[in-house]
Order: sequence, then C-alpha cells, then structure tokens
Amino acid sequence: KGLFKGENGTGKTIFACSAAAHGRVYVADCDGRMGSVATYYKDQPEVLNNIEYDSFKDFYKLETKIKELSVNCPYYLVIISSLTSEARMLMRQALNLRGEGKGSVQAGGVFINTVEDFNVETAGIVQTIIDRCIYSLNAHFVLEAHVMEVTYRDIKGATHISRRLLTGGKQIAAELPGYFDEVYHFNIDRSNPTESKYTVVTQHVGDDFAKTSLGLPKVVDFTGKNGWSIIEPYLKGGGK
Repeated sequence: KGLFKGENGTGKTIFACSAAAHGRVYVADCDGRMGSVATYYKDQPEVLNNIEYDSFKDFYKLETKIKELSVNCPYYLVIISSLTSEARMLMRQALNLRGEGKGSVQAGGVFINTVEDFNVETAGIVQTIIDRCIYSLNAHFVLEAHVMEVTYRDIKGATHISRRLLTGGKQIAAELPGYFDEVYHFNIDRSNPTESKYTVVTQHVGDDFAKTSLGLPKVVDFTGKNGWSIIEPYLKGGGK
C-alpha cells in the first residue's frame, strides 16, 4: 500500500499506471485527468490496454465501487486519484444535503445530523481509504495526494516550511501517512537547466516526508522509464 504525494504534474499517476505492464490496473479517477495517461502510453499498448478507470464526481458512487472491490478485486493494483478531490466531493455532497434541509447525512457508513456534528471528510476517508483499501483490499493500492506548503515556527523561534497533504482536515492529513508502509514524494528536478528529471524521494529529505520499507534508493529517477518496473523487484523481495 503506497501514498504517492506531490504537486500537480510531477508524474504520480503516470508512475502508478506503469504497473499495468505487470498486471491489470484500476483507477478511481476523481481528478478527471486520465487523458494525460492515455497520451503518455499511446505507443505502449501493453500498458494502456491493461488500464481501466471510472471518473467520479459523486462520492457515494466512488464509495460503492471501492466497497465492491474490497469484497472482490480482480486487479493487480487499485489507484485512487486523488485524496484531494475525494475530500472535495465529500464536503460538496454534505453541504448540498444540508442545504436541502435533509436531517441526516451518511458519510462512509456513518450517519450525522449536520456537517458540524461530525467531520464528514474524516468519516468518508476513513471508510473508503483506511477500512476498505488499506485493510480489506486484496491487491496493491496507491493513494495519490496533492500537497501544500505550510510555514511554522519551532520552539526556538526558527521558521520552517513543510508540505502536508492537501485536504480540508488537518487531522486526517497528518494521520493518513502513518497507515502506509510506502510514502513517496514526487518531484521534478530542475537543477540542470537543459534537462528536467522526474524523481521520487523515498526517504525523508528536508521538508518532504517520505519513507520506504522496501530498501529503495533514497531518490529514484524515472525519467523516460517504467517507474513500477524499478520498484517491482523490491516488492518481490529481491531488490537490485
């Protein structure tokens, strides 16, 4: 189970979907950006033809699909893209229901009277991601998430900048990474003015939290490569 985080355009979905070279991949697309995947892999039918997806704008339809997969999953890898958009869907639907005057809102199996009575975002994320995907899904699972910069001061008064998961709830954003063995930070290395590189940080560096239990190199360059094929030997326990 892996958490892929980073800014827009850093290759999170491209990397995750490259797993289709090894087995069937399903993408729960909440961002509406699968066109970039189709374009990237248009000359690699062995990858593209192994990718299936549904686009979601309704949280309950997403929840129904994830519940179905948690019971019977025919895929090698399931991807939710992304946490940020799922959180927006949750809040939008909760607010719409409240605006219609309905007295009860169901979020991830939890009934609440109003948005204020329970954190609807946390309830929905706990149900779909933690309970169904991390604990119940019989497949590899990748959750993608966007990040935002947060400035804070330590007890000595020094200023630090870190990046946290972009959701409406600070608590669930801080809690989620602890449920994953693999947390990768995606970045574009522009240190060379003539060539940009797509990289994955797998261990904590500076302000970007990351971790791996697989023994991966600290930084993985996947520019022009099948990213999943780089980590596949480690998943099987062999490494390099």
